[in-house]
Parts: sequence; C-alpha cells; structure tokens
Amino acid sequence: MTSKMSVTAKFVANLFGPFYSRTNSKSVEYQLASESATIKDLIEKIIEQFPSIKEFIYDGEELAENTMIVMNGDIVGGENWFETKITPEDRISFFQGQHGG
Repeated sequence: MTSKMSVTAKFVANLFGPFYSRTNSKSVEYQLASESATIKDLIEKIIEQFPSIKEFIYDGEELAENTMIVMNGDIVGGENWFETKITPEDRISFFQGQHGG
C-alpha cells in the first residue's frame, strides 16, 4: 500500500499598509502543501500568526472592502477569490486601498 506524501514549499506574502504595521514585517513566509495551496490557505496562516490583521482581510466571509490582494501584478478577485491556486513562484501582496475625493 503506497501512501501519497504531501510536498510542501515556501510561500511568501508581501505586506503593505496596515498589514505591515500590524506584523512589523514587509513579508512573511509559510510552508504550505505545494500541490493544493490557495490564497485562503496563505491568509489563514497569516491570521494564525497575526490575529489582529483578520479585520483588514475579512468582512464576515467576504474580502474586506478596501483590501486588495495582488498576485503577479493582477488583483485577485471574483466570486471565488479564496479558491485561487498559488505556487511558490507567485508574487503575492496584500494592500489596503485608499480613497480620495
């Protein structure tokens, strides 16, 4: 009987604005299952280490209104944003949007 081993890899998230100020880190690194990692998996690791940033990421079950997640230069969005697959090579950044008038 052969069991499938889960391969992990290092995933990096860059943090700006309140994400930086709450973590005092410009980036964080986590080991995740490389074949199945999603944006939500990465977020849950960040919140596990820094619970105070949860309010900047989530509004209930949805992404907070002013929060932007950028992956490889594109904003992660859409109805199922949390299921977006990630790879160790992806550049993932968390921002808080600003509004002006």
